[in-house]
Amino acid sequence: PKQWQILESIRKKEGLNTGLDWFPGSVQEMIGQVQNALRLRPADAVQPASGAARIYLIHDPTTRKDAEFAEHLQVELREKEKFEVLFPPSGLSSTSDYHERHRQQLQTCDGVLLYWSAAPETWLDQYVPDVLYQGRKARVRSKAFLLDDPSQLEAQRVLVIQRSPHFRLTDLEPFLKPLRSDRKS
Repeated sequence: PKQWQILESIRKKEGLNTGLDWFPGSVQEMIGQVQNALRLRPADAVQPASGAARIYLIHDPTTRKDAEFAEHLQVELREKEKFEVLFPPSGLSSTSDYHERHRQQLQTCDGVLLYWSAAPETWLDQYVPDVLYQGRKARVRSKAFLLDDPSQLEAQRVLVIQRSPHFRLTDLEPFLKPLRSDRKS
């Protein structure tokens, strides 16, 4: 009975000094509203403070070999080229949030580089179209595939760069050059 009284007093807003609102819908509707409130909005997309070109480095973060190389490449691009390097979204509450953030990054970055080595071929098949066709509003100035085996994508209209065993950042020059063109020194 005491619990019932407490619940009734909350429902009737009796004895409450806070701005507590009663949600009349179902639990599923409440969950949906909370998820919508937490969902990233287009204005929330991170914009570079430095004005540096932004590269979206798409890779499979669940494949250790690919993730380690991507992290190494991210550090090099930041230190040597002063580019901002973004990875695929992580830690989002749902797949729809992931796809929305992924789409935003494809459309707002200056360069899109897909790296693939050890991830399953199904992963590559899933992300190749994203690089080829980012959408009408994309501002991408440079896009490329960085692959250990470039024969996987020979017939594409996008630059394909082979990652050699002795990979150096200069191997990405055809991809990087258009991103440097708007720099103000």
